[in-house]
Amino acid sequence: MHIRSWQRGFSLVEVMMALGVLSLGGYALISLMKTSMNMQKGVTSSDDARAITADMVAVLTDPTACKRTFAGSNPSLSAGFSKTSVISGAPVPSTQYAVDKIYGNKTLKFKGLQVGGAEGSAEPRSNLALYTTMSPTSGIALVLVNWERIGTEAGAMPDGMRKVTRWFKINVTLSDATSRLITDCFAIGGNSEDAWKHSAADPTKIYYAEGNVGIGTENPSADLHIEGDDKSAAIGIINSSSSTSRWPGFFVANYAGSTQGVSSIGFMHSRGSRAAQLPTRLDDRLGLLYGSGSGQSGSSSPWPLSHHSASIMFNAAENFSYSSEAGFMTFNTTPTGASSALERMRIDEKGNVGIGVAYRFTAKGITPSTIVGRAGAGFRTPEIKTRGIFGLSRE
Repeated sequence: MHIRSWQRGFSLVEVMMALGVLSLGGYALISLMKTSMNMQKGVTSSDDARAITADMVAVLTDPTACKRTFAGSNPSLSAGFSKTSVISGAPVPSTQYAVDKIYGNKTLKFKGLQVGGAEGSAEPRSNLALYTTMSPTSGIALVLVNWERIGTEAGAMPDGMRKVTRWFKINVTLSDATSRLITDCFAIGGNSEDAWKHSAADPTKIYYAEGNVGIGTENPSADLHIEGDDKSAAIGIINSSSSTSRWPGFFVANYAGSTQGVSSIGFMHSRGSRAAQLPTRLDDRLGLLYGSGSGQSGSSSPWPLSHHSASIMFNAAENFSYSSEAGFMTFNTTPTGASSALERMRIDEKGNVGIGVAYRFTAKGITPSTIVGRAGAGFRTPEIKTRGIFGLSRE
């Protein structure tokens, strides 16, 4: 039987060549997948290293934990010194981090600490023996935290990719200028990515190095932005006890150079929400300055902030619009035997002044009036005589 050429099967050479091409393609695909998985592991382990190192710093901010971990070692040796564990500051000490143990999301193996380095160095890993703020008996020491990525054994990838290094600093007190052994210490910051910094001149002082700070908001629009949702957000400045005269306060300074400018304390009131504001309405309270005391004896409970012994209130004198925002001020005091303040004086939207229930001051002088300010304010006309401490009296 005659077999046509197109009816023949593949030769052994052709089959081997096809298998070779398929094998190369499969190998390339597997290599690509492996590279992608290693990159993903790298990103995850880098994030884990940052988070775990931050937790380690939190442990070592406790001077007891720091002392247990580093005391007795000399950070000024040319090669520094190494530690294989971090000890807690609890009454019963325990090992918080131990060498060759796995941490994070099972992505990192702890490989120990290397202590010694340069405060403010651009590349701390190459400057372990340098100190820029170290005196004979105290200073700043750099601590390198060494991690190894899980599943990246030697030979699987270059050392630069297999190892992860993070760092923080410790403030150290040394025994003397000769042996220079650590006697006390505490951690003061970590990772060059951190925005919170400790002052090199005084490590007990902390500052924010970049951007705005938000409390209750992810998008702060001011240097310090505090925001609450359906709550009374506040800043508390409290002196809890005194052995001598103390003056807690709030201070605003403006060094204006050759310009004007003004130091200010402002209040703003809007109906609606921040996302959907509504106009301020007549008689809405725009702001309040007040003083209060405490009527309690031997109690630690806070005195109600609604008790205002004396206050100045800022109010809306009309329904607000873009073109008109009239306001008035009231001055209020609490009489003896009472706990609620009463209005004593008012400056209305026209600049007229009413005192008590008696007088209205206008640009033309002092005139009696049945009503001072807006209708319904409740002022009545007395007889005005020119005597008293301010040359005025009411009879």
